[in-house]
Amino acid sequence: MKKIIITFISLMLIGFTHAQIEIPDEAKNELGGRKNKTKSDTSVSKSKGSNSVNKENFLSNIWLAHIEYVLQYEDAGVTKSLAKGDNDYFGYATSYGIAGDKYIWFDTEQLKPWENDPEYGMYQADSLTPVMTRVLVSKVGETNFQTVMEAEKGITLIDNNLAAYKLPVKNSTFKVKIDPAENTPWLLLIGDNNINSDDEYDIAFVSVSGTDSKSIDKVLTSQKEEGRQFQQGAILYSTSDAQNFTLSDFVYISNNRSRLSKVKYKKELKVVKTIGKSSECLYCCDDIEEVTNKAERKAIIKKWEELVDKAKNELKYEGDKDKSKTLNEQIQKCEAKIYKYKKGFLGIKIF
Repeated sequence: MKKIIITFISLMLIGFTHAQIEIPDEAKNELGGRKNKTKSDTSVSKSKGSNSVNKENFLSNIWLAHIEYVLQYEDAGVTKSLAKGDNDYFGYATSYGIAGDKYIWFDTEQLKPWENDPEYGMYQADSLTPVMTRVLVSKVGETNFQTVMEAEKGITLIDNNLAAYKLPVKNSTFKVKIDPAENTPWLLLIGDNNINSDDEYDIAFVSVSGTDSKSIDKVLTSQKEEGRQFQQGAILYSTSDAQNFTLSDFVYISNNRSRLSKVKYKKELKVVKTIGKSSECLYCCDDIEEVTNKAERKAIIKKWEELVDKAKNELKYEGDKDKSKTLNEQIQKCEAKIYKYKKGFLGIKIF
């Protein structure tokens, strides 16, 4: 992982949107020189009996990442973050992510930018804890970096070595398909160019017979003998014409050794039908806090009001004392929620 030390403290990511970010000049100059520069087509191989691989089929799915961190310590129960210079982070590193199924995938080791920062070593004895604070990404060849957030909802990762971040823009990505037996495996490699200083990126795309770490390490050794070293990669599979690719594994590379992680995850399930009523909540049970759209909130509140009217009518004819008590408690709770959320939405009256 190529490291660029700068300085500073990126405060919590809560509230960040996918807005474009202005990176400090030193970092921008380092990253800006990469614009529209990739290794020539000689880095893209042919599979036997296939047409030449079109690099545009995978180039748009490689993202350059700028990963920041701060140093933290506790002071009288308060966590304080330390930075350097005029910035708001202590240091950062650059790395690469691969896009698949509308997410950008990283190995968790990439999210520890301090590990290759010699300046951090100077502070290790000071009881300071390094904390990753922000990830910014840009497509390879571009410089419009945007903050991305980790995908905390919607999916559950199977491999703990992987991290998924939400794609910052609407963009087609690789489809994730694990080890499709009928297709041809390829190894995609990306790294900073160590050969030609005129090209900032070195990208290799090689047809492989084995997709285990031992086989990948042999390819990396061969590439190193040619003076080329890579930082990350992916196992892709293609149709026979080598034009349509799917993503199977993320390949993390350290000291010319690989670690493969299946890009495998479970989608979050949702309740579509409930039989019977919860003893804790009979009315007004929608999780309105998760709803940010004003019109949708209005619709939920209107539904609650109708439910309360119905419940009050039921209460008039309920003969069982215990049921009447439970129903009355539910009505009161529901009316309290209606009052709370009807009073205002983000500080603006909605009625």
